[in-house]
Amino acid sequence: MRVVAAGTLMSGAAVTATATPAEAAALNCPYPYTCLYDFNKVMMHRYQVVTSTFQSVSDGADVAYGVNSRNDDVVFVRYTNGLVRCMPAGTPNTIYDVGYYGVTNGIRIDSSSSCGSTIKVPVA
Repeated sequence: MRVVAAGTLMSGAAVTATATPAEAAALNCPYPYTCLYDFNKVMMHRYQVVTSTFQSVSDGADVAYGVNSRNDDVVFVRYTNGLVRCMPAGTPNTIYDVGYYGVTNGIRIDSSSSCGSTIKVPVA
């Protein structure tokens, strides 16, 4: 797990950084792709095909962020520690913190429009 620092205001309220829709759009993950990025938000992989099994992610230790530009398909992310998490459908302007749960080693685009009971990847 990565540790994310949060600053504090003088009033004691926590400050967290979130990606704006413009930032997500600037990552250039067009419909109908799912894209994975490194820690500098440089695109590493782009996936388009719905599959019934996981596609291998060879350099998953470098994957930090993801964008799912697909309208109706969720994306399952598999980690080397055995966890599977989900990037929801219909969120093209959201950057997900794919690296939060560990090293990514697989990705699967599913035709389901819902993550079901699978825990969602946190928003970056």
